[in-house]
Amino acid sequence: MSYQQKRTLVTLFSGVILFISYCVFLLQHYQSAEYATDVKAWAIAMLTFIGIAIVVMIIIQIIFHILLSASIAVKEQFKNMDLNGKITGKVDEKVIDKKIKLEMIEDERDKLIELKSLRVGYYVSGVGIIASIVALVLGYSPVVMLNMLFMSCMLSSILEGTVQYLYYSKD
Repeated sequence: MSYQQKRTLVTLFSGVILFISYCVFLLQHYQSAEYATDVKAWAIAMLTFIGIAIVVMIIIQIIFHILLSASIAVKEQFKNMDLNGKITGKVDEKVIDKKIKLEMIEDERDKLIELKSLRVGYYVSGVGIIASIVALVLGYSPVVMLNMLFMSCMLSSILEGTVQYLYYSKD
């Protein structure tokens, strides 16, 4: 599996977990008196989830890159072992750094896949925006509209990652 596939899977998994946690929050608080019509309370909750999502994604990406670098170093170490498990030569850190950099190179194909998946994400966001406006026209509360907007953005991010992973798997 390539670096891009692994990175996309990690990001996708994180996004799905965050989406599920927001859905649980939504189901728990939607019927409560505090959140029933209070647009400000929902806006604060959404901003809190955005902040949490940013911090979680940064931490997960840091952990992912540390584990990726460690796995490349371990693979290089195993290449210098004989059948008895003894190390036959020293692994040069420059070789490990070079392998890590080679793993993370983005080429034109990667940029094209990213653009194609971004287009799908924009379509989903656009449909979500239109659907939330239609919901408001049909008489639903602004709280419903706000949640539809927020969830369409989250779903577009998840779908974008899914499409990106599928494009990488196809090649």
